[in-house]
Amino acid sequence: IRLRPRFVNGLLGTDLPAQKMARILTSLGMEVEADSDDGPEPAMRVRVPTFRPDIETETDLSEEVARLHGYDEIESSPPRIPALPTEESPLLKLIHDVRDSFASSGLCETISLSFTPPGADESVTLKKPLTEDSAALRQNLIDGLLATMQFNLQRQSPPPRLFEIGRVFRQSREGEKRTRYGFDKLPVQPYQAAFLVSGRSGPDWRDEGRNVDFHTARGVLDALAAQLKIPLEIGKEIPEDLSLPSAAHPVRRAAIRSGGKCVGFVAEISPDVAFLKKFPLAAAFAQIDLEALASRPRRAVKLAPLPGYPKAERDLAFLLPEQVSFEQVRQAIDTAGAANLESVELFDVFTGKSLPEGKKSVAFNLAFRHPDRTLKDDEVEAAVGSIVNRVKELGGELR
Repeated sequence: IRLRPRFVNGLLGTDLPAQKMARILTSLGMEVEADSDDGPEPAMRVRVPTFRPDIETETDLSEEVARLHGYDEIESSPPRIPALPTEESPLLKLIHDVRDSFASSGLCETISLSFTPPGADESVTLKKPLTEDSAALRQNLIDGLLATMQFNLQRQSPPPRLFEIGRVFRQSREGEKRTRYGFDKLPVQPYQAAFLVSGRSGPDWRDEGRNVDFHTARGVLDALAAQLKIPLEIGKEIPEDLSLPSAAHPVRRAAIRSGGKCVGFVAEISPDVAFLKKFPLAAAFAQIDLEALASRPRRAVKLAPLPGYPKAERDLAFLLPEQVSFEQVRQAIDTAGAANLESVELFDVFTGKSLPEGKKSVAFNLAFRHPDRTLKDDEVEAAVGSIVNRVKELGGELR
């Protein structure tokens, strides 16, 4: 049998010299001599005695070398497996951050089935459904959250606060461009994130407990935008191609936009939902297209040292027309050019008979701080004056 030392060492994971292999085989009654053939690598010829019919190949000889050398003398080493480069998926990172944000807002994650009754023309139907009520694939996540809500209420559980992240399904439209996370020759399957809040929203500065409404869901979206560092705007104009679930309120609904593109919707629950007749309850929900959001750039995180100088605070109350929104006032304050303005916080809204008709009182806390020194009173007053003049352009006056 022709034996190659390189083959033996490669098979056993050793570095034994050819002379030691020859001594081991000779001690077993075998005859070893150098191979006279001019091959590509050095080898030896081994004549096996007739009382060892079990040795027939080069591998059998390698086993004999390993046995007499000692298995415990052969070091164990893990195989070297080259690691392929991995591509970071913006979508997976986004899903992780969305899940963290919703959980931080007090929502519980749920997983619902993807099978639903057949619906609109774009619904994806199954060829062999298990039941008639599961003959299609879901087109939104809201219906699953509402079914979970109904299941909880029927068992006298507290009003739930839920969210779900998963795929929805619909037929592709003519000329529609596939996303990088889609599948060719299959229905469109975008990743969506949805949440539902119900019951009481908890105490706040206006009263000691109020029903969940559109603004409660808006607050969850604001927290999400802050977590993702992606701006989300709420607008009343809903695109015609945006399909809302039947449970959406006919009026209290809005589109969610980012960078001018519609990425979802937010709405209160419609009072016409059947199970609300038995369980009258306030609820609101929202759904976001994560694949559309994954393509949006995020704001860079800027780190700064802790402030070394005190801040100067001023409380300002403005008498404003009722139709002027908080966003308009906040934008006016931000664009007033006030130097060293650190934060703006709304802490009171008042309406009553003591105010002129059509007016409301809105109070803000303003904080000013300079990074390198303590601010002087005249510097703060100048900044406050620029803010007051800017708010006056909205029809407001300082109280």
